[in-house]
Order: sequence, then C-alpha cells, then structure tokens
Amino acid sequence: MNRTVLVIAHSTGFRQSLAGILEGTGCLVMEAGNIKQAIVLLKAFKCDLVTWDLHNPEGGEDTLASQLLGCIDPEVPVVFVAATYSDLERFAAVARDRKRVQFLTKSVPPSSLSKTIGAMLFPEMR
Repeated sequence: MNRTVLVIAHSTGFRQSLAGILEGTGCLVMEAGNIKQAIVLLKAFKCDLVTWDLHNPEGGEDTLASQLLGCIDPEVPVVFVAATYSDLERFAAVARDRKRVQFLTKSVPPSSLSKTIGAMLFPEMR
C-alpha cells in the first residue's frame, strides 16, 4: 500500500534529500517549503505521515506551528527534525497530545531516518 508523506523543510536540498529517501520506499511524497504551503497541502490532501524540519526563517513560528499542528490529524504520525536537541525540546510540549511522534536531529544518518520513518508508516511490520 502506498503511503502519502508530507515533507516540510525550508532547505530545498534537505527537503529533496528526504523526499528521495521516502520515494525509494514507495511513498508518494508532497513537499512544502514553508509552513504556509504545508497548511494548504494538509487542507487539500490526506497524509499518512508528516516530516517537519523545525527551522523556520519566516518568523511567527509559534502561531504558524500551532496552525499547522491543528491541520494534522492527531492519528497521523509526525517526525520533527531539527539541528539541535534544544530546538526539539521546544516542540516536545506542543506535540505531547499526539499519539505517534518522533524527534530526530539532522545529524542522524539517512539509514536511521529511513528506518524511523518506515516504523512509523508501517507499524505492522515491526
């Protein structure tokens, strides 16, 4: 079964790299370069997983982040990716209501990222 994943990342290189990994597993990947684009996509399409690079140079982070989380079905797993653990800690409280959430730093090897996302997309295959 094909799964749909939304990749949210400001950096084109990071977004395309992650999209390539996911497409290699057979996923349909949608890409958003910022939170506003992600909100539009989430309102229009159903996603099975969202990956979210927390670096947001647009500003207004807290308000936009709350809006974005409000658009993601609580049953949909979210993988938060950030450069540092302190960035991830800021979102831990916001994400505590989610049933399936994972926090990763950008330093994680692609194989680990792929394994984590695969486990969240296909929990029945663990």
